[in-house]
This record gives sequence, structure tokens and C-alpha cells, in this order.
Amino acid sequence: MPTEAKWEYAARGGLKGKRYPWGDEISHDNANYSGTGGRDKWSKCAPVSSLEANGYGLYDMVGNVWEWCSDWDASDYYSNSPPRNPQGPSTGEKRVLRGGSHSICVWLAVASTISRIPAASTVFVVCQDCRTVGPFTLVCAMHGIYRFTTGWLICI
Repeated sequence: MPTEAKWEYAARGGLKGKRYPWGDEISHDNANYSGTGGRDKWSKCAPVSSLEANGYGLYDMVGNVWEWCSDWDASDYYSNSPPRNPQGPSTGEKRVLRGGSHSICVWLAVASTISRIPAASTVFVVCQDCRTVGPFTLVCAMHGIYRFTTGWLICI
């Protein structure tokens, strides 16, 4: 898993000072979130790379599915962290999630973060064609490959 800092760097795709990987305005042409519209035709998870990649060629960094980071959550960590490549707290109860999901747009900005207790969290994969290929790896003919570190899979 990437650190939260590395995830944000990758999500920005080289674009600095903007709210989203493509600029400052949210659009269904750029991300799968909260219903459908524009190029976003999916009410649940979109197939991987259905919308444009960011400046680094990475798809779905905003919207579609939450992504785990290796950082433990601590509200005061960044006030005392190293200025370059912070690694996050070494312990904690909750891990950081980034990127938002297909169901809500509140946390889609690349600087937004939430946290959840890993053992109690759920990974939603919304498709009937999913199959596991090993520990923490799932392949779906429609959606691509998903890797996760903990939680449950629910295929519907």
C-alpha cells in the first residue's frame, strides 16, 4: 500500500494546486460518483479505465472505489511530520482511505481523507463476474484487478 503522501502525489498526476487531478471543478466527465451523468454511465463501480487517466497515466484515482493507504490515522500527525515523504504514524486504530467512491462526492478532492478500522471495514466490489486469485487479490472480467489488504468482499 502507498503512504498517504505517495497516494496524493500519484492522484494529482503532476497537477499542482488544484482540487482534483484535472482542475478545480468536479464533473461526471472525469469521475464516477453519486449517480450518473456526462461520461459517467455507472451507478455503481465503473470498469477500470472507463474515464480519462490523470497526468501520470493513472485511472480512477478519484471516485469509483476507496483506496487504502498504509498510514494509520492521527489528526495531529502532519503538524509534526517530516516535510518530505512523511510515512504516517507507526501505530493506530484506523487506517487512512483516499479517493472517494462511486456513491458519494464529499471526499473526492485529492487532499480529502477518511479513516476506518481495517478489520471492521468492507471492500465493495459490485459485479457478478468476480473471482479471487489469491490472498487479497480479486479479478473481474469487467472491472479488472483489485488488490486489498483487509476487509471483506461483497460481490453483487
